[in-house]
Amino acid sequence: MREFSPSMMLLPLQYTTRQVQLDMRVLLWRGGAGAKTSHVSSLIAEGRLGKAEEKRFPLVSACHEYFLGEIAEGTSDQTIRSHHYAIRIFYRFVDERGGDLDASNVRMWFKAWVDVLLQRVSRRELKADIAYHQGKSAASVLSRALDVPFISIAKGTRLKKPKKSKKVLGAEADKQNLSETQAFGVDLLDVADSLSFENCIGPLPVMVKLRSTQCSYEFWCGIQPAHLVKAEVEAETQLVGSPKVIRENRAKRSLHPVVADRFRVVNLRVCAEFLIFIAQTGMNRAQAMAVTFGDFRYESWQDGYRVRKYKGRKKGEVEFEIFSEYRPHFERYLLFRKAAFEDGYSNLLFPVFSRKNIPRGAVFNIENMRRFLGSIGRPFLSPQKLRGTRVNWLIRAADDDLLVAQMAQHDVATLHRSYAKPNHQRAAVEWTEYYQGLESALIPAPAPGACETRTPQRADHFEAGTPEPDCRNPAGCLFCLFYRGIESLDYAWSMHSYRVLKRLELSRYQRLGSDELTNAPLMVIERVTDVIREFQGKSECHGEWVQEASARCEEENYHPRWAGFIWMAEAIG
Repeated sequence: MREFSPSMMLLPLQYTTRQVQLDMRVLLWRGGAGAKTSHVSSLIAEGRLGKAEEKRFPLVSACHEYFLGEIAEGTSDQTIRSHHYAIRIFYRFVDERGGDLDASNVRMWFKAWVDVLLQRVSRRELKADIAYHQGKSAASVLSRALDVPFISIAKGTRLKKPKKSKKVLGAEADKQNLSETQAFGVDLLDVADSLSFENCIGPLPVMVKLRSTQCSYEFWCGIQPAHLVKAEVEAETQLVGSPKVIRENRAKRSLHPVVADRFRVVNLRVCAEFLIFIAQTGMNRAQAMAVTFGDFRYESWQDGYRVRKYKGRKKGEVEFEIFSEYRPHFERYLLFRKAAFEDGYSNLLFPVFSRKNIPRGAVFNIENMRRFLGSIGRPFLSPQKLRGTRVNWLIRAADDDLLVAQMAQHDVATLHRSYAKPNHQRAAVEWTEYYQGLESALIPAPAPGACETRTPQRADHFEAGTPEPDCRNPAGCLFCLFYRGIESLDYAWSMHSYRVLKRLELSRYQRLGSDELTNAPLMVIERVTDVIREFQGKSECHGEWVQEASARCEEENYHPRWAGFIWMAEAIG
């Protein structure tokens, strides 16, 4: 049996004092993947998991090499951990069924595992997104470890990205989205205003006041709230001297604080500023996290500023663009950041204040803000939603997709595919303007209705023997490509009256030549009948107009445009 060295640990990852180092060797023992991470080493050392499986070593070693390569390429710790977790879940599935994994049977076991995941999804024991990401992560690791295409592992497993059902957006939904965004922004400003550096290191508790709730929220930063300490609320029942010592210790932490002890409120302020920064600049989360602290200078640009970073006398590149109203708030945050974080602590604009015994440079996390607002029932919007709301607001305000795409650092296709959402108010305005322009462009036609242009052209769906389109004869007008009806009772009445006239003409119609194969009046009557039938089927209101027009013609109450012609035709007989 091979000797397994610590080289199979993922040492390059950052670990806190409470985190156990990820060790790929646990996959070599049956039951190792399913055991608790903190206990598996002792279980192996005590021999409670038996012996390592020699057959598993090549695949596990290849997976370990894959992870080391990803770490060296700069893949985030979070991605590495999620992929490692997926592999452990996969191996746990195999262990529970008494199997051994190697390159020859990994596809078979992977397919069986995905089938179980999908069964759990169908039973609603597991979310479809989680099942997909676990399967995809494990397949990515295995394919890279075996140096085969991804499809070679995933083929035949029904591993597909779940379709996201898009909610129908109404006018109220759009208004609600804007109102929630505004409420969220107000809460972020209140948090930033409450957590000045002086308040963060001031006497406990640190108070956060929100205008939306008219309440103040206490942060005790690691010590028990006063109403839970018996030395404070029941001092007379305590032993002599005990309340005094407790109060002295509490006062020491409250009145002479160490900034590191106030990491929670400091990080909450930084998180609020981070989210405000994204809403103002439109950066994505990864870009904003990577912005470094420095000597920022401002130059006027449109309705705001271009912010550059200067090093000595060298003029740096533009870091980001901000609105003019945001500049005083941003400068106030720079003062807070300089006071809260000592020189050399971090070069990031939005650093994370780490607790004692936890290495610096931890990944920025917005969950503390999510938890805080969620605990008091206030809305929380992720950076992605903030960016999307900003883009859609700019689309409506600027009405220039190319300009907004440049501001959002995307092309127009990506803007419409991933960010732009329907806006009912804007759509209503656009449709109104379209129909107003269409109606103003229409001109009177010889037949009942209107015309788009004075250049007649036969529509493709009419046969060659139909009347020739022209702008003088009503019959020819009806067969023109540019003929348009009008949605009104008067139009329906005029069409019915015109059909009565053509029927009278048909009763006296005679062919003039033996080679004539068409009956022009009959074609016109059929065309008018088709138009009336289509008009009637548009809606209930259109049907009522047709019924009213038909009733008027039966009563010989013809449209004024055609009444004289009808009476003359009847008089001629």
